[in-house]
Amino acid sequence: MVRKLKSQVPAIIKAHREAKGMSQYDLAREIGLGSLDYVWMVESGARRFSIERLAAVSKALDLPP
Repeated sequence: MVRKLKSQVPAIIKAHREAKGMSQYDLAREIGLGSLDYVWMVESGARRFSIERLAAVSKALDLPP
């Protein structure tokens, strides 16, 4: 169950970011990153956000923590 959820997080982030009309750069700035590269790597599944960063993403995308 946890493994399945972890694999779905990148798609969930991307879908909600796009639904809000945000670019990867917009999201990166909103959560305090200077580059969109990290957001791109997370959305592509190459990296994971820390729990603190994931909480910031949830807030930026108006998702429950």
